[in-house]
Amino acid sequence: MSGTLRADPHGASEHVPERKALRCDMKSDCTQPVTHIGEKGFIYCTKHAACRRGWERCRTMRKWELTLLRSGKPLPSYRRTRKPVPTATVVGEC
Repeated sequence: MSGTLRADPHGASEHVPERKALRCDMKSDCTQPVTHIGEKGFIYCTKHAACRRGWERCRTMRKWELTLLRSGKPLPSYRRTRKPVPTATVVGEC
């Protein structure tokens, strides 16, 4: 478990997890906040995600995904599934 212990004025201490700074994977000097994730798992700011959309699928990350990444944990694997093919239904027999 990583993080620091913060002392409480009443004598108790609480564990405060470290927050990892997330950086855009498009350019090393980009200072914009990370908001998107590409299909290969790279993370981007809004501006650079728009640039990537021509050749890579990018989507806005959900709040829980950002929280998980900032805490230093990996995102669970994601496998896109196909829509189920509707089956033919028999209305009535003649």
